[in-house]
Amino acid sequence: MFLCLQDLFQRIQNHSKKTQYFTPTAFVAKVKKENELFRSSMHQDAHEFLMFILSSISEDIEADIKKYQKELEDSMPRSITNGMHSSSSNHSVANGSIGASSDEVSITLVGGDEVRLKVSGADINTVASTSGGSTHANSHGGESIEDRSSIQSDNTLSKPKEKVWVQKLFEGQLTNEIKCLTCEKTTNRAESFMDLSLDIEQNSSVTSCLRQFSASEMLCHKDKFYCDECCGLQEAEKRMKIQVLPNILSLHLKRFKYQEALQKYVKLSYRVSFPMELRLFNTADDMEDPDRIYDLNAFVVHVGSGPHHGHYVAVVKHTDRWLLFDDETVETIDELDIHKYFGDSSQLGSGYVLFYQARDLDMSNIISMQWAQQQLQQQSFAMRTPPTGLNGVGP
Repeated sequence: MFLCLQDLFQRIQNHSKKTQYFTPTAFVAKVKKENELFRSSMHQDAHEFLMFILSSISEDIEADIKKYQKELEDSMPRSITNGMHSSSSNHSVANGSIGASSDEVSITLVGGDEVRLKVSGADINTVASTSGGSTHANSHGGESIEDRSSIQSDNTLSKPKEKVWVQKLFEGQLTNEIKCLTCEKTTNRAESFMDLSLDIEQNSSVTSCLRQFSASEMLCHKDKFYCDECCGLQEAEKRMKIQVLPNILSLHLKRFKYQEALQKYVKLSYRVSFPMELRLFNTADDMEDPDRIYDLNAFVVHVGSGPHHGHYVAVVKHTDRWLLFDDETVETIDELDIHKYFGDSSQLGSGYVLFYQARDLDMSNIISMQWAQQQLQQQSFAMRTPPTGLNGVGP
């Protein structure tokens, strides 16, 4: 899925004509193949599509990282032995280097960890492995079981040590606070989120929706909470607070609601205003930087009167301009006209999914992970196929 989407964006980026557009045939075919929900010709939900794409991309990247890390782990001893057994002592291999005085190899792994290996004949001895600022040294010749454990455990070759860039951009963390009203003990449970789904009311705002999202809820009668301290069911107070703020805050306005009287879903075209600048107040007391400021960067609009038919358009901020994307048509709109998409009009549509970007977002932290993945791929390939300059031939 990730490679298919990447190919589509590369085609868009590399196009030569200003008015050229692309039909995402291959991408749509891939989506239908991966998820049967999107195989029919029925009207699909943009929020469900967004969550599916983000989840699929994360899984694809994590699978690739694990694959390359496994290849690196499996091929490292054999490749170093084959590639450097007869090499001179001052060559460099991939992201590692051979020391000037001996056949010592320094390999930097994902996350900044470093492993230094000494090659002597057919033996590979661990000189030291550095992880998280600490160094583990081997003072005797030959690789011991403790040395292998140090490399595999401290440097964690078998799984990613960092979040992938999709998670770094969109993922935040909620804390579910439940306070027993009998013993007043508070229980906290952390939950990760990629977006927040907000209930809406007529003539409301995103700020009021967020306030309602974190409002206290009483757990009583048949919904009583089992308190470990009291060893029984007790009345309790429940609240949801944001513990970790995401770099990009995605807000889903729940405009489609099931009505019992009609026995079907209906669209709520309520007017819900969303600000250009947003500061969240429903945060945990002990969180870092609770005053983080977000700027509206894009939003998806649903045009139509019901959930089973209609049309989606996107409004995106590019530099200082706002652009309206409607299939193959792209036009600029005035920032003063954004209020027309707050709702209450089936012709212009209603804001459905909002994207707020943190004003202090540091993209270097996101790019570093992408760079590390490329480093890992290049390192794995280079170690499986040493340069001919080392011994004249491949492994």
